[in-house]
Amino acid sequence: MRKAFILSRNVAETTELKISPAYYNIFKDVFGEMHIISNDDVWQIGHKTFMGKMLDMELLYHYPLMEFYSAFSNIACATDSVIVGGRYFYYDQEIFYYYFNIDGDRQPHEFHHCVNEEGRDYIYFAIKYKWGLPRRSGNLFCKPTYDPIFTYDNNLYLFSFDEDKTFIYNNVCEFVCEYPLTFHKYRHWSGEMQVIKKWGKKVIMDAATGKFYTIFIDDGITTLKKINIENGTAETVAVFGGFPFIENLRIYNGKAYFLYANDVSRNKRLYEVVIE
Repeated sequence: MRKAFILSRNVAETTELKISPAYYNIFKDVFGEMHIISNDDVWQIGHKTFMGKMLDMELLYHYPLMEFYSAFSNIACATDSVIVGGRYFYYDQEIFYYYFNIDGDRQPHEFHHCVNEEGRDYIYFAIKYKWGLPRRSGNLFCKPTYDPIFTYDNNLYLFSFDEDKTFIYNNVCEFVCEYPLTFHKYRHWSGEMQVIKKWGKKVIMDAATGKFYTIFIDDGITTLKKINIENGTAETVAVFGGFPFIENLRIYNGKAYFLYANDVSRNKRLYEVVIE
C-alpha cells in the first residue's frame, strides 16, 4: 500500500494504526464512511470481518485525490429523495442550503439561509470605510460561518449556531420542528449571551448511532461532549487527556478516530478509542 504502512495493536480498547506523515486529514463522507487524505491520494478506513467477528481497523480502498473530491466536494448530505448542497456568500459569512430532487426536476431549491451577522457587518464596515479588506485578508479575520447539516434515519439536522436553533427536516426537506441550541454560549456579566471561547466550533455525528457530539479544547486537551438535541445542552463523555493537540477527530459506532503524533519522529498514528 503506497505511502501507508500498517502496525495495529489493541491496548485497553484503543487501536493504533501507524500511517505515513503525508496523510494529514480524516474525512467522513455523506454516507458515513471515513477516509484519510494526503495531497495525492485517499484511503478508506474500515474493518474486515472473519466468521462474523470484526477485526482491527485497517486501510481498505484507495483513490486518487482528485477523483475523490470530484465525487464528494459539493455535497453536504443526502436522503433517499434529495441531495443537499451548500454555497457560501459574502466572504463566507452567509451560507445558502439547497437541495436537488433525486427523482424530480433536478433543479436547485433553497430551503435555509444562515447568516453570521457579526462577521458580515464587520466586513461591510471594513469595505465601506476603505480599510482594504480583500477576500484573503477578510478570511483571516472572519472564518466561514459554521452551521452544519447532517442526515440520520432519513431526516436532516441543521445546527444553525447563527440562530441558536437546531432545525429538523424530513427526507424531502420539509420542516418538521426546531429546538433551542445553547451549549456553545454562556451569559456574560453584561447580560448578553456570548460564544464560549473553548468551544471547538465542531459538531460530529456518529452515523451508526445517530448521536451528535461537540468538542471543547483547553490547553490542547480535547473534551468530547454528547449533544442533547431537544434541550440544546451537552454533557461530557470523554476527555483525551493523554493525547494533547489531537487532529481530525471523527466518531463512528461509539468509537473516536483521530490523528496524533506521539513521538519525536514525523510519523503520526491513527487512533481508535472506545468512548461509549
